[in-house]
Amino acid sequence: MLKLEAQAYPLPEAIESAVKAGSFSLANILMDSYLADKNCPLETKERIELEKHNIEIIKDCYPYTMEKVDELLMEAYPDTYKPGKVHSYILNGDLDWRFIDGRIMMAKRVVENAAKRCAGLAPVLEDDNQDSDSALRDNN
Repeated sequence: MLKLEAQAYPLPEAIESAVKAGSFSLANILMDSYLADKNCPLETKERIELEKHNIEIIKDCYPYTMEKVDELLMEAYPDTYKPGKVHSYILNGDLDWRFIDGRIMMAKRVVENAAKRCAGLAPVLEDDNQDSDSALRDNN
């Protein structure tokens, strides 16, 4: 059972650096080394176990490579998405991403988020019963 109180303890510097850099493979190697060390304090071991859990959650939340996102967006928005456009969405800050083991990984809800945040991607749905002028008059 993970103890949430363990987050009050700092991670060893090398592990923290690897995690911040998104180098989860290196972080896991370092964490396993600390956990195997009989002289490692219990509090540090508990903090490391919590961080191992956190890393798995992060990896689950960011499962897609940029190439896969390109495919997903092409499939979801065949009329409006152009291949390779994901780069500009990242540069504009429209899509959630993270470095994980040297690769840009995209958030699990990337298709849904793209519809809301990426201009011109999803078709704008209009009410068939009102034109834009009447909608403006009704709202004023």
